[in-house]
Amino acid sequence: MTHARKKALEKFARAILTGWKRGFLPGGFVFSVLGILLAQGTGDPTEMKTCYEMPAPPGPRVMDFVATPNPTGGADTVRLTATLFNYFGGRTTAGAAIMVGGPYLDRVGMSPADGKFDSDTERVFYDLDVSGYPPGTLEIYLVGWDDQGEESEPYSLDLIVEE
Repeated sequence: MTHARKKALEKFARAILTGWKRGFLPGGFVFSVLGILLAQGTGDPTEMKTCYEMPAPPGPRVMDFVATPNPTGGADTVRLTATLFNYFGGRTTAGAAIMVGGPYLDRVGMSPADGKFDSDTERVFYDLDVSGYPPGTLEIYLVGWDDQGEESEPYSLDLIVEE
């Protein structure tokens, strides 16, 4: 393989990874393409067997993201809670935020239940005022990030707002 071709493949791989990190491309697609690129880069088609061994994506995982009460039953405030867990050893969960209505809208920071973001696993919460929202389903997204700046994929829940 020529040096120019290798550089072109590396540039394409970086672009694909950037699209995945920013949430524009699904992980399965990205890692399949990267497996094919790896096979192209080595010239050995047996390398394609590894394209399905996907590493955990960077950033903390969001677990048990819930709203209480849901449906709201006429309540003006809903408590959003979640647990963030960082799979990568030695990394601390450094923050979390919600976006109401879409995964790329304005972010509102969540608070750690113990008062400080200082461990790999953090329980977070936010009290959302829903009194200004019309009845119906409200999409709420949550992202977390670690002390290395790696962000999780957006996780969502549907909140049913009632009068």
